[in-house]
Amino acid sequence: MIIKAFINAPLQLSCLRQCQLQLYGRKKALILSIITQWGTNYRQAKSVYENKDALKLFAMDPLSDELNSSAREYIRDPMFWVQLDTLHELLQPIDKALKMSESDKGDLGHVIPRWEQIHTHLDLVKESSPDLADFMKPGGMFLA
Repeated sequence: MIIKAFINAPLQLSCLRQCQLQLYGRKKALILSIITQWGTNYRQAKSVYENKDALKLFAMDPLSDELNSSAREYIRDPMFWVQLDTLHELLQPIDKALKMSESDKGDLGHVIPRWEQIHTHLDLVKESSPDLADFMKPGGMFLA
């Protein structure tokens, strides 16, 4: 929702770009998810995560009031950022393992160990996430 709001608001996107330049010294992409491309959901979330400070700075600008109200509420909601941090922590190792499996240097001997690492990672994270624990229990979606 945040990225789509900026796509549909070029003036606000320009203001966000100025915030990026001020904070990061360069512009950072906002990546829109594409349903047919594996991993773009993670990269979309990551692009928002990596623009967190610029988005928060943008939200203090009066021009931000003209952005889609739902997107503006997410940007200003501290709980959204806590949940995004958790999502990033959950998905980053999975995305890394998938990229390694898809690379030219990947071979079948690494597939099972990578998936075992992903499963171990999920086991560790599920301790703090009841939804993930339900997802991973026997008969749940992950272990079905």
